[in-house]
Amino acid sequence: MPSHPDESAALAIQTPAINDRSLAAGLAYAMGSRVSGMSFDAATGLLLGKVRGGAEVPYSTTAKLVRKTGGWSCTVGVCSCPVRKDCKHVAALLFSAEDNPAIRLQLLAPAESTRLSRQAAPPELADLAFAYASKPEDAGAITSRKTVDDLGVTQVVFANGVKLNVKPVVS
Repeated sequence: MPSHPDESAALAIQTPAINDRSLAAGLAYAMGSRVSGMSFDAATGLLLGKVRGGAEVPYSTTAKLVRKTGGWSCTVGVCSCPVRKDCKHVAALLFSAEDNPAIRLQLLAPAESTRLSRQAAPPELADLAFAYASKPEDAGAITSRKTVDDLGVTQVVFANGVKLNVKPVVS
């Protein structure tokens, strides 16, 4: 739970997929400052971070959040630990996000500030082709590529404005 008062005492993230035992352990991890390197992208709903568990190397942890009525919900959490999914490390990441002022502001921001517009395109854009070309040779060129080594994520930005986060999963 957040350690600071604000306009909303309720948690901004709901966690229906994570069991009570993992939530309790995750809270202890978050309170023990075991989470680092957090980032949140409200447009994609991806929350990334590292969580120090029992292993020497921190676990890479990702949570997929979707906006629901009244806040965000974690639909799935993926971790590099042996459990792999919806574990205490994911819970720790979520609790730490609640306590991070910058991320909490994004989570509590009104839906309108992160929602895509459903209005018709302006006349000057109405005749433009759809950004996802049916022919790969017409696809947007890569304008930037950044590797976040400690999270194992590659972030790619295309000329057409599309952003892609790639995290390979080894099974």
